[in-house]
Amino acid sequence: MKLAIIELETHVECVHALCILLAGDPSITVSLFLAQHVWQELKEQTYLQQFSVFVKPADQPCRKFLSTHHAHLNQQDILILDTVHRFYDHYPVSSWKGQTLLRVHNARFYFDKLRAFSWSSWRYMSWNEIKYNLKLIFKEWDWFYVNSLRQQVDYISFMDTAMQQYAMQQKWCTAGQLVAPLPVSFSEPATRIEPLPLDFHIVIPGGVDQRRKDYDFVVSVLEVLVKKIKKPIQLTLLGKAGKAAQKRWIHPLEQLAAQNKLFSFRWFDQRVAQQQFEEIIESAHIILAPIQPYYFFKTYKEWYGKTKMSGINADIIRYLKPCLVPSAYRLPDELQPLSVEFTGQASLIEQLLQWSETPEQLNEFTPGALQIQKRYSKAQQEQEFKRVLQSLIKQRK
Repeated sequence: MKLAIIELETHVECVHALCILLAGDPSITVSLFLAQHVWQELKEQTYLQQFSVFVKPADQPCRKFLSTHHAHLNQQDILILDTVHRFYDHYPVSSWKGQTLLRVHNARFYFDKLRAFSWSSWRYMSWNEIKYNLKLIFKEWDWFYVNSLRQQVDYISFMDTAMQQYAMQQKWCTAGQLVAPLPVSFSEPATRIEPLPLDFHIVIPGGVDQRRKDYDFVVSVLEVLVKKIKKPIQLTLLGKAGKAAQKRWIHPLEQLAAQNKLFSFRWFDQRVAQQQFEEIIESAHIILAPIQPYYFFKTYKEWYGKTKMSGINADIIRYLKPCLVPSAYRLPDELQPLSVEFTGQASLIEQLLQWSETPEQLNEFTPGALQIQKRYSKAQQEQEFKRVLQSLIKQRK
């Protein structure tokens, strides 16, 4: 089997997961077509020695890059378009002989853009972002060409089962067009070198961005919580906080830490290296995910848990930590054993106080963690992924 994975956008972690699952299988010949920045993130990975890798220069248009390698692409049995967020007319899908599979990250944009378009999104943008989006709409016609791309590909894969179920309810796809969600992460046996710290440790992973997570809500919760705690609590914002974020959230949280010796706070002004990220999240007792109800992809409104997946799903699978999520965000049923919902400030404060005072209660999640570890083990994910690939090969015959 010959397989091409095309990632000329941003989702390094998605390509990385697929590559790990494909490595070491002599029956599958893998070709990677990567953007320059994706290559920079992955170039140290040993599995790349087994694959053919084609890197798009930063200043080269996607159309030119794909045209240059058209002959090689045409030799592939399956072509996975891992992320396509722009230049939809640059992908000559109809001219490729192999089966084409598009992974959809923003479902309303691809299937319901007229109702998803939102003028209110503009008020959250900088002037540069406004100019960029006007260019997409009036010069690049991305709203038009995305339809063409979607109609040309043979199969669609959504990021998780929650997105897939919602798409089916909306009748955006037929069952024949759908392929099971491709792996975004997998679980491995925990290999902690040190036990969890005595201080109750809360981690919020990901870049500090109000558009994705509600940090105003986090600050308001901590302002009340620190007045009630009887045992030490540590909070880590495990992602880059830019200058605007530092002024709006970091400084108030630092002041809270200075005023209360039982509360400590850690944050980063640069992107967190993967090894450090893993070490810190492994030391956490819980993950807190104050996910917003919706997110604006360009000028289109996506609903988390329905038409867009949060990266928190992959974190739960990989790190097997109990996760606090808003009741409005629906995790896939398979991840529910490690999910605890909160409905507002009072319920979140109550839960955090309870766990901080008796962290041994978190042992109740061990059976759920083992269940998810088994369901999303590397072996299981590899088996399911290759089953999808085999089914596409059979369809081609």
